[in-house]
Amino acid sequence: MIPDWILAMLATVALIPTGFAINYWFNKDWVGFSFSVWLIVVFLGLVVCLYIRNDDLAARLKAETPIYHGKLVPGHDPAPDEFAREGFLYILLGDSLGVRALAVETTVVSSGGKPVITVGVGENGALWISAVVTDEQGRPLVRVVKNEFQAFPERTFNPKQPDPHTLIIRSETGERVLYLRHMMPFAFKITGKFVTKKGKTFEIVDTIGILVSGGPQVSHLTVDLTERPGVGAFEIPE
Repeated sequence: MIPDWILAMLATVALIPTGFAINYWFNKDWVGFSFSVWLIVVFLGLVVCLYIRNDDLAARLKAETPIYHGKLVPGHDPAPDEFAREGFLYILLGDSLGVRALAVETTVVSSGGKPVITVGVGENGALWISAVVTDEQGRPLVRVVKNEFQAFPERTFNPKQPDPHTLIIRSETGERVLYLRHMMPFAFKITGKFVTKKGKTFEIVDTIGILVSGGPQVSHLTVDLTERPGVGAFEIPE
């Protein structure tokens, strides 16, 4: 990237032909005036292009930099057909399973009566999500609390936040254990690999939905909790 001080210096250089342009204008030297204006446009155009390039490089660098704590903010993804009813919260568990709920705290997935994935609405009216992903020994890999996240460096490999709306966490072996996207103010998408308190593994997979190790899978449906506020959507047997 080009240092900002160099870009500022280039922008200052554009003041030189500006002075000539003013002088040529008063002297009615239209050739000199036109040439000075052309130089101003060239310099300013160059500076703008370099600033845009710097911003693009900075965004790419940030997307590739490991991040261990931060916050997710809503994006502006296109709304799927199942979001047609306004005024509700939507959680996509992969591509084929969803939950529609009222704007109240709701347990999306639980195990042993304890929440694994919970959603609710903050003071700003936007959806929040909370979840904990652990390894098979019960040690936390990443903790998400109302859209703020903390990944544990000693047990995760190169966690990424490629944009302000997305979080990708991999275990120390490189296996992706959490994908979380704040699609829009009232919707989240989540996939990942979770371990219950008693060590049973279940996964939320894009093409399947919920897949319980040694048990059933749940897919291709939308669970409507709008008439059952406070009721959980899915209970994973321990």
